[in-house]
Amino acid sequence: MQVMRAVVKHRADGDETKVFLIDANKDEDDILMREELDAASAKDPEHTHVWHTLSQSVPEGWKYDAGYVTEAMCRKHLIDFTAPDCPYKKDEVLALICGPPPMEKLAVKPNLEKLGFTAENMFTF
Repeated sequence: MQVMRAVVKHRADGDETKVFLIDANKDEDDILMREELDAASAKDPEHTHVWHTLSQSVPEGWKYDAGYVTEAMCRKHLIDFTAPDCPYKKDEVLALICGPPPMEKLAVKPNLEKLGFTAENMFTF
């Protein structure tokens, strides 16, 4: 969240950095700082895209995804370097990964690799 806050803060200075976030949780109550995340996305959807997914308790009428992070979800909501019309350069993009090690190892990193991300532009903390 600190990175996203810094990016949003510097937009006033003309910074064009974009944030694409998939926020995966077990249930809706587990979404940390949801109001702030959704507000940032609603305020500037051209530069901030937040997408939620719930793996267990999905409320009726949920407008986001249900289940674990998948390749299709990543292709739809993140940068896909394998797309012929991808406007981004790998050396200008950084994927920041935070979560339980099994999720990082089994879902996030493999799916980012399918989108053309490499160890050089993925950072886990």
